[in-house]
Amino acid sequence: MTRSNRLLVFLVVGTLLATLAVFAFWLMTAKSPDGRDFVIRFSDDVRGLKSGASVTYAEVPAGVVTDVRLDLQDPSVVLVTVRLESDDITLDRSLSF
Repeated sequence: MTRSNRLLVFLVVGTLLATLAVFAFWLMTAKSPDGRDFVIRFSDDVRGLKSGASVTYAEVPAGVVTDVRLDLQDPSVVLVTVRLESDDITLDRSLSF
């Protein structure tokens, strides 16, 4: 194999590996069309909160409650899983159910 052939093979293999790396990164950071799930810990009363309840942010619908359960390590804490429809929402204390 000549030196120019080795260089050509190196460039082709390098390009394929770089493309594969970019594709893998894209897959890991791609936004889900169904939204993103967040688990919120509550130590306060969550009476009436149930799966399927609407989640609003600044009085705008933002998602839905998908699960409500007790924390197995600390039964005084309730874990609420919410699916937010937009990745642009930053969670803070104004999120309401």
